[in-house]
Amino acid sequence: MGLMPIISVVVGALLLAACGGPPALQSDPAAGLRKGTLVTHAGEPMSLFAFAQQARHVDYLLMGEAHTNACDHAVQADVLQVLASQDLQPVLGLEMVPAAKQPVLDRFNQGRLSVEELPEALDWQTSWGHPYSLYKPVFQVASDAGVDLYALNIEQAVLDEVREKGLEGMAPEKRARLPVTILDPPEPQRQALEEEFSGHQKLFQQMGNATSGSLERFMLIQSIWDTQMASRARRVHAQTGRPVVILTGTGHVEYDWGIVSRLHRWDPQAKIVSVIGWRGGTLPEAEAADWFFYCPLQHTSRLGFTMEMRPEGARVMTVEPGSRAARGGLQSGDLLVKVGGEPFTGLWDLHQAAMDAVQAEEPMQITVKREGASVELSLDLQRSGTTDGPTD
Repeated sequence: MGLMPIISVVVGALLLAACGGPPALQSDPAAGLRKGTLVTHAGEPMSLFAFAQQARHVDYLLMGEAHTNACDHAVQADVLQVLASQDLQPVLGLEMVPAAKQPVLDRFNQGRLSVEELPEALDWQTSWGHPYSLYKPVFQVASDAGVDLYALNIEQAVLDEVREKGLEGMAPEKRARLPVTILDPPEPQRQALEEEFSGHQKLFQQMGNATSGSLERFMLIQSIWDTQMASRARRVHAQTGRPVVILTGTGHVEYDWGIVSRLHRWDPQAKIVSVIGWRGGTLPEAEAADWFFYCPLQHTSRLGFTMEMRPEGARVMTVEPGSRAARGGLQSGDLLVKVGGEPFTGLWDLHQAAMDAVQAEEPMQITVKREGASVELSLDLQRSGTTDGPTD
């Protein structure tokens, strides 16, 4: 696994392990809100119809997501549905698909590929990795409403070569796949990335797995990533004349950094709107986005279960039949207490315990609270040889 996937795992884990921001209010401003509700920075709910009216003249609508949060994807599907129903004629830009796969999306747009056939044609599991089932509602709406799909990302193999060799050492054919101009991040984002990279390096050193990646390469790859998606989105908008709804990780959207800052530089007259997930606890941070949607912290594990972070801890919401989680005895309603023999405080604990179990070639031990009783479970990870953890 290269630096970017590893860094992404840590980012997602830390987000679920500890939420930064202002001190918690005495009462949760999200109390009483239905999951998926659109809100203002003051936490005031907004109907989908009202949102569509405000988005009527938008050129780019960026929806930041947590890739493993099913609620985030349900909101994306709802927003896409209402925009299409109000005759805004949006098109959909996808971080999840590299530009080289656009011919596959063209077949989907032409009705020659079904929603069920799409993941195999895209080699989804290899190229993206997160469960297709999370994104399927979005693709179903696109198919039903006639919303065309466009690939925005760059191939992982190209980023891997940048990481290993730098721009100077790249093979010409791969260098040609990079954006002609690579835009640097705005200064506030640069400072945040420096702090993030330093923190990750310290974590890896503590684990005995310090990476050989440099800060300069990390910055370069982030810049390529954001520049590529902004460049593709701008091209799609110019070619279609339609508003482009961009689905991407929250880190590419928040604070008008990432993709947003590049679009502002290249298309300064465009109307750009950002929407990201709000997890409750404190009011949304007004500077982070234009609008928000309420979805509690949630993670769909590759072990075959979904958990949601609640005040009492991490509650198992669903368990996929036949999965490693199901075979190990995990049940819906279980509250995670310990993983790998250590108290569970956040997603990073789950990831660390899974890595330790795989390296030791032993099952991962989990303790849950079930109907008031403590239950010990053993999950066999060796069948797939993979660890758990989200990305970006």
